[in-house]
Amino acid sequence: MTRFTPSSLLAFCAALSFLPTSQAGFGAFFNLQNSQQSGPYITYAITTLEIPDAPSPQVQTLVLWPGLYTGNDLIQSIAASFDDPSRSSETLQGCNGQSGQWCAFASELPQGAPHNNYGSLVALSKGDMLTIEYRLETSNNSWIQSVTHNGDLISQYVSANAQQAYRWTPSVECQDDAEGKMTPAHTYHNSKLVLSDPDPTFVHSLSMNAASNDGVTSPDGGKTWEVNTISLQAAMCPEPNTSQRR
Repeated sequence: MTRFTPSSLLAFCAALSFLPTSQAGFGAFFNLQNSQQSGPYITYAITTLEIPDAPSPQVQTLVLWPGLYTGNDLIQSIAASFDDPSRSSETLQGCNGQSGQWCAFASELPQGAPHNNYGSLVALSKGDMLTIEYRLETSNNSWIQSVTHNGDLISQYVSANAQQAYRWTPSVECQDDAEGKMTPAHTYHNSKLVLSDPDPTFVHSLSMNAASNDGVTSPDGGKTWEVNTISLQAAMCPEPNTSQRR
C-alpha cells in the first residue's frame, strides 16, 4: 500500500475536483489505479455509499464521491451537502432537500470545462443506500453512470467519446466554507471493479488517506477486484494551499 508524503498527496489531489473552483481541500480517500496508466484499464465499477449524517450546521460545500479518472475527464456520481439543499446554485439545480439532507446525482467534469455536466438531483438522508455504477459501453464508446436508491434509478448520465479509465477513488472534497471543518465518517459497501484484462498486481497500487478496508481480493486471477467494506474516517478537511489550486 502506498503511503503519501505531503507533497505527493497534494499532487494526487490536484487531479481531482467536483465543481471547478479556485481552490478545494481534499480529505480521506481510497485509491486503486494502474500505476503505469497502460495495460489493463477499468471497464466497470460499482459501489454502495451509505449516506452519513450531514454536517451541522451545513455549509457550502462538502462532497462525497467515488471518482473514475480517465486522464482527461472525471466521472463522478456525487452526494453533496450544501448550506441550503432546497435552492439552486450558480451551476446546479436544487434537489428540493430539507435541512440535514444530501443532494445526490450523476455527473462528469470534462477537462477544461467551466462546470460539471450532470443528471437529475435527488435528496437523500442518513442511512439511505446509494448505489453508484459506472459502465464502459464499447459499442458506442461511452461511459454510462447509473445512480440507484432502493433499486430505483434516480440519476443517470452518459459521457460520449469515452476514454479508458485507470483510477477509481472514493474521496472527500471540501470547498468554500467546508474547508478546515470536520468531515463525517462514512462507508462504501460491496465495491467491485472489472478490468479489461487480468492484472494480479493491480491491488499493489492501493493507497489510502484516513481510510481502511477489509481486504481487496480477486476471485478470477486479477480481472475482477472486490472490497466488501471501505471506511473513510471522520477527519479534518485541510484548507488548500497554493499547490492545490487549479
